[in-house]
Amino acid sequence: WGKGKMTMFDGSTYTFDIKGMSAIDLGISKVEATGTIYNMVESKDLEGTFLAGEAGITLGVGASALAMKNSNGVILKLTSKQKGLKLTLAPEGLNITNIMREE
Repeated sequence: WGKGKMTMFDGSTYTFDIKGMSAIDLGISKVEATGTIYNMVESKDLEGTFLAGEAGITLGVGASALAMKNSNGVILKLTSKQKGLKLTLAPEGLNITNIMREE
């Protein structure tokens, strides 16, 4: 689905894989998101499934804000921009895996 990158307070950077989840997802779109991570002690705390309840539609260029939490208590507050046509219904979330520090 995609890749992500986070920068820690000490300047170290990590990359990770992102997969999106939704019950009904129709259309083609490109999503770019930025945000802030809360309640994370170690980079591995980011790994897992983040869930949020939402229903929405994006036509053309749209923007949205969303907060999600995983089972480790880590909270993601994201602002995203989408291009294209997309209709999404039901609980939506992200699955983050393969967190690796960049050298």
